[in-house]
Amino acid sequence: MIVIDDDADVAETTAAALRALGHRVGVVTDPRQGLAVVAAEKPDIAFLDIGMPHIDGFKLATMLKSAVPELCVVAVTAYDEPQHRRRGRSAGFDAYLAKPVDLATLEAAMSTLLESRAPP
Repeated sequence: MIVIDDDADVAETTAAALRALGHRVGVVTDPRQGLAVVAAEKPDIAFLDIGMPHIDGFKLATMLKSAVPELCVVAVTAYDEPQHRRRGRSAGFDAYLAKPVDLATLEAAMSTLLESRAPP
């Protein structure tokens, strides 16, 4: 798993929650590095902020899904209006979580995504 968020504190907090659930998690705070890191590390899930400089989360999600179609991409964002969610679906997000995300919500979203990828 990887967390891509330009706010280092938020990225590390999200990663720590995922680690507490037993997952190996990388952190990237510059979205421009996100595609290269995902290509090199091949995570199952990428957790993206939306409001980032240089490349916003919508554009990054589109880029990631184009490069790695099997990657699950989850928005973890304060942008929680209906138009943001619609745009998120168009960008290829598999799940859309509004900040602050509690541990139970994060775990439920992850479980659903990982189960959907499991072979029958």
